[in-house]
Amino acid sequence: MEPYHSQISSFLSKLINKINPHIAEFTLYDWKILKGKLSGKILADKLKMNEALLMMFEDTLYNYEKFKTNELSQKSVSLRLLLWLETISDNLNIELTVDLPSLINNEDTSLKQVRAIELILRSLVYEQIGSNDEVITVLSEIFNNDVIQKWQSNAEKNNILSGTTFSELSNILLNKNIFLSIEEIFSDSSLAMGSNNRESLRYVLEDVRIIRNSLAHNKKLSTIQIEVLNNHFNLITSLIEKSDKSKIEIIKFFDDTANDIKVYLSHIQTENQVISGYVEDINEKTNSILSLSNKLNRKSSIIIALVTLVVLITSLVLYLQRETNETTDNIAESTQNIDENVTKVIKRFDQLEGAIKSANPIANPKSANDYILNAYIFKNAGETEKSIEMFSK
Repeated sequence: MEPYHSQISSFLSKLINKINPHIAEFTLYDWKILKGKLSGKILADKLKMNEALLMMFEDTLYNYEKFKTNELSQKSVSLRLLLWLETISDNLNIELTVDLPSLINNEDTSLKQVRAIELILRSLVYEQIGSNDEVITVLSEIFNNDVIQKWQSNAEKNNILSGTTFSELSNILLNKNIFLSIEEIFSDSSLAMGSNNRESLRYVLEDVRIIRNSLAHNKKLSTIQIEVLNNHFNLITSLIEKSDKSKIEIIKFFDDTANDIKVYLSHIQTENQVISGYVEDINEKTNSILSLSNKLNRKSSIIIALVTLVVLITSLVLYLQRETNETTDNIAESTQNIDENVTKVIKRFDQLEGAIKSANPIANPKSANDYILNAYIFKNAGETEKSIEMFSK
């Protein structure tokens, strides 16, 4: 029996039954049917979250179903899902009962864990790339000069990575070119919780970021959050320790004084405010884009209907004219003109329909709206990595 399976199954059944009383037991099939009937927006509203968060929850749910029988990663995918179920439990007042180890909510230990993970990520980048100057050179090929200068102005001397936020540091590590040098470290079945090693590590780091933000707000961590943090910390450090690709000494990152931890807490409080503001801005722009997209879809339907009507009417006129046996030059010339017009209208109809269906991304995105719109287009096209890249930018 996979860990926490019965508790997860029980909660999901209570959840789907609350949304639709006619469904007694949760299955992915019933969930997809329910979403199809209600729409993503209505289902998100019922869960008291936005559509973007619903998509993230469903990704976690699908990965749980995919990997829950993998003995090495089943605990990790279960804990990742429990983080979401805990939030939904609070939102909808549905009881979530989970048998977890008895843990003491020690703020100092939790802070040391998230700080150690951050220091380990920095060390991994330096270990694989080289000196601070070499890291700056590599980063300059990936990011624009303004971003590099911002990091340098916030950084300690000769440590540009200390000027990044946790999210930025994670994105640097997960950059395709940089991740290639460390992928071997994370090529392990215990990390199997996504479509590939890079995506799996991204999921782990995103969970750490969320828990890190709770600490930044001086919130008491839940038992589930503590267990997730312990699990992810042990997962990352064990993979590094057993790999021949790294010589990082994990233990040294815990030799911190109480004062260091307080300074670190102050730092992540400031960073969290920046991240929260950015997320709120993204949510606002995303809602605006979704609204615009719905309007465009309605307009597109009207355009297609009108063009179709024009084609039918024109074709009817052509048919009636061809049925006549009049052969005057004027009639022949008119028929030729009508032929040409019908061809043009049909071609234009095909162009409109193709453009609407293809949803081509913006070639040179500049604004936040451009990047978010591209992200949704890539996601709908199944190009997950490009979608993530657009959301990050």
